[in-house]
Amino acid sequence: MSLERYWPSVQNVIDCIKTEAEELSDEALLAVHEPMQLTKFSSNTFEEEATEKDLLEHFLRIDRPIPIVADAGLGKSHLIRWLHAKLKNEKIVQEENWQIVRIPKNASLRQTLHLLLNGLEGDVFENARKQVDEVGNTLVARKIADLFGTHLKHGIQDIGEESVQLLDNCQPGSAEAQEVIKRIQFAKQLPNLVDDIEFKSRLIGDDSYIYNIATRWIKGATEEELHQKEFALSQKDFDSMIEEIEIDDLSLPARKALSALRLDSPERSKKALEIINEGVGRASQTAFQQLFQFGSGNFQDLFKEIRKHLKARNQTLVILVEDLAAISAIEDVLIDCLLEEAKDELCTLKSVLAVTSGYSGYTRRQNTIRTRAKFEWQIKNNQDSQEDIPTKIVDFCSRYLNAARYGKSQLQDVISLENWDDNIPIWNDELDESDSLCLEAFGKSSLQIPLFPFNKEAIVNLAKWYCSNDSGSLIFNPRDVLNDILLNILRYQRNDYEAGIFPKNVELKERKPTLLAELSNLGLSTPQQAITLCSIWSDKSSMEALKSALPKEVAISFNLPELAPYLGSEIHIPTPRPIVVAPQKPPEPVPIPAPNKADLLEEQLGKWFNNEAPIDSKLANFFRSQLYTMIEESPLSEWTGFENSKVFEVGKTKKTAIEAILKSDKLFLISLPNSNNNNALPLVEFCSEHDFYDEKSSNVLQRTALAIIRYHRTNKDNPSTGWNYEKGYEDFAYYKNFAEKWVPHVLKVALKALRKKYLVRSVDKQLMLLNGLGLKEQGSLENTLLMKSVHIKSILKEPLNSGFEQLRTALLDQWDDTQKVWSSLVLIENVAIDSDILKAAIKEARKNGEEKLDPALRRLKKAAIDEIKPNLLKIKMFISDCENKEEFQDLLEDIREVYKSIQDLGFYPDEILKRKTANQDIKILLETLSWIEVKNAIKLITVEDEQKEIEILANLDGGLITLLSKVLSQWETFERLALPKIQSVNNTVGKHQLSALNQGIKNTNLNLNQTLSHLTTFTENDCK
Repeated sequence: MSLERYWPSVQNVIDCIKTEAEELSDEALLAVHEPMQLTKFSSNTFEEEATEKDLLEHFLRIDRPIPIVADAGLGKSHLIRWLHAKLKNEKIVQEENWQIVRIPKNASLRQTLHLLLNGLEGDVFENARKQVDEVGNTLVARKIADLFGTHLKHGIQDIGEESVQLLDNCQPGSAEAQEVIKRIQFAKQLPNLVDDIEFKSRLIGDDSYIYNIATRWIKGATEEELHQKEFALSQKDFDSMIEEIEIDDLSLPARKALSALRLDSPERSKKALEIINEGVGRASQTAFQQLFQFGSGNFQDLFKEIRKHLKARNQTLVILVEDLAAISAIEDVLIDCLLEEAKDELCTLKSVLAVTSGYSGYTRRQNTIRTRAKFEWQIKNNQDSQEDIPTKIVDFCSRYLNAARYGKSQLQDVISLENWDDNIPIWNDELDESDSLCLEAFGKSSLQIPLFPFNKEAIVNLAKWYCSNDSGSLIFNPRDVLNDILLNILRYQRNDYEAGIFPKNVELKERKPTLLAELSNLGLSTPQQAITLCSIWSDKSSMEALKSALPKEVAISFNLPELAPYLGSEIHIPTPRPIVVAPQKPPEPVPIPAPNKADLLEEQLGKWFNNEAPIDSKLANFFRSQLYTMIEESPLSEWTGFENSKVFEVGKTKKTAIEAILKSDKLFLISLPNSNNNNALPLVEFCSEHDFYDEKSSNVLQRTALAIIRYHRTNKDNPSTGWNYEKGYEDFAYYKNFAEKWVPHVLKVALKALRKKYLVRSVDKQLMLLNGLGLKEQGSLENTLLMKSVHIKSILKEPLNSGFEQLRTALLDQWDDTQKVWSSLVLIENVAIDSDILKAAIKEARKNGEEKLDPALRRLKKAAIDEIKPNLLKIKMFISDCENKEEFQDLLEDIREVYKSIQDLGFYPDEILKRKTANQDIKILLETLSWIEVKNAIKLITVEDEQKEIEILANLDGGLITLLSKVLSQWETFERLALPKIQSVNNTVGKHQLSALNQGIKNTNLNLNQTLSHLTTFTENDCK
């Protein structure tokens, strides 16, 4: 079959389709090259539209370095390669034997220097090559990275010094002057930061961008490494680095620098990053100058020798740099060399520098280079829309198909023709009528290149699978297109095509269940081959739609005559080549049953799982509610460490654990693939995106969704139905199998979320309650937290007063409920506590430092203290002269003696205060007195720390303090009534009578006067 020749041979595919652009031959490069739209700028004119031909003509006229500027990924290096390939075919280049040096973007420093020296004869060049090899053999990435780190500080300092000089030429107060001042300020502080050991270790570590630069210096970089690795510090990584640094780990100068830099400002962070990256470039240049010395001179001297040598041979030197950043070590000196005018002893020099937009190594000298070259050339970013990208990918594939059909040797013949232009002819071969129809069935690109063995639908479907970002948008990535579309089919499926089983083994990443079911019912001998063909080479999801979209010639071309009658086209096409299996008469077409429109549920689920449309919002909400019900109705025995108690929310309506974590208001936090009304923060998902689109698992999931929804819809109207309905047994099997796997997974996720949301918070509250009660640990903190409130109440001391009793009651009322929340989250099989989880929660809670009483409890605590404070003030004044317990006991005994003496004199106010009662109270107080308790009680007057207040309140003996307060109150009453009487007697009775009275009471009177004198003085001082 002659159509077979349109499928390139494996060797042609290997030669002409390469993912590494550097490996592509010049002929293949020109054959697949897509013309670029350019814009040229000058200092005197506005931007002008331009073509590659304009660039080539400009290059041939100008002996200056020509800059080509573009954003990353827009094809700068490809354009340089195109220019290189075109120059080789230019007549003047061939006649004058130009010395063309193209420096690839993935070349190492050693390779770059060798390219510059390539083909040059003479001692000076031979010695230079030896020097390059000697140094190159000793380079180690770690040492080079360390060397960069050493020179980085000085590089930034040089930026500051140059900026100071530049400031002299700026208009004071101008925007330019302000910008220069900023650079000076940053260059002053940054050296102290980048020189810090901790900060430097992050800059030059094995995963750092500086280490990547050092590695690129030594061994270059592959296309993949250039695509995946960072060779400049990004703003995101720099901000993360600053955020992650522990300030205490930095040296004092670095801490001061970080404070002065104020990098929390996005603008200031951006400026600091700009100077660091520029400093790294300068550091690499310093390292190069230090490592490479050529004879007695430097690189510029060597470059002059090259130009002198070529001048003697009447040659022109051409330097083509694919990426200026790739040769950052020599960029400054190379630019200086390229800018040097041709002299009598120096050859003509032409050059092109490809630069990524915003690269500091170029922007510093942009005006000079642009002025010398007259123009700066930019590659236009067309920003293809999602509608344009499929056509772009199809055309891209067709160019490579066309080149591969020619093959390497034929391309050389075509391109070497003297009258060749940029348009590679479309490869063609003579076909008979049948093969021509088959070829036409696969279609052509917009460039009119036949797409066989692809068609537009196949390329676009494969692109959607392999060239889409996370949001589903199509991305034109040449590497992915070459690998996953072209090579995957053309190279690796060629044997299957020749064996007549293509495309059986092409992987399907998107399933179309309706189409799959319909194809399976056709009874084909090779159903998988037909399923793959119809799924990739068509964008339709049913056989009915396929009839008008996919020509039968496609099936015949791929050895599927059984499938052909079900596809479009009325033309009879004979079998294109011998069939591997015994020929069979095509069966009569099986009528495709019309879809049951009454069953909207199956139709909706089919469109959803076929990715034809998102699931209907109402159906999605209903489905989530049934998944939630499945969880609620499932036994929780496997939910290790959790009780389903209604303790998780405070309010009139408490929630179950499932409600607390899986519902937000009326919404269920269950994510469904391809749904427009998923919650922004779902907790679990019905299934993963991978399973949803995987052929096998998706079939089961679709059937499970049908079972769940159909069961609940059936039982909604008739709850007694259960599973007793048509297909109910099948539904039950799918329901049960899914629930047994899904529910335990959901419960594990829910438990983790519950712990995150409630565990630390509830433990924190329990610690607050514990502190509020002033309870000391009973054995261990964990055991104490697990005690019940009734047991705690039994070991607490008698409350000090009614206010403290209210506080304690309020705390104990919350104890058991709070305990139930956190304990239910750390139980193992509802029996034992997971001590490790609890200890971690306690540690986190204490770290939060929020174990304070809430406002309501704090008010109760204050009321308790306010209630007792007057009594405590009395106690403090009463014992002010007592240094120990014994002195206080003596004071109490003196009071008893005073009571007795006054009673003996007949002045005791027995009608108000019974002496027997007063004596009995003092006796009990003397027997139960705790001096430490009394001293601690007095501390409550002045202490300010809340926790200390609570400890004192909780540990005071309420009975002791009450009794002591009572004794002092009795004494106050006695003083108020008895002492005035004694003073009155002293004033009215004469000396003779008073002496007789004193003689009568003898020593008692003496003791009484001494005691009264002491107490009176104490009272007067108290009144004052």
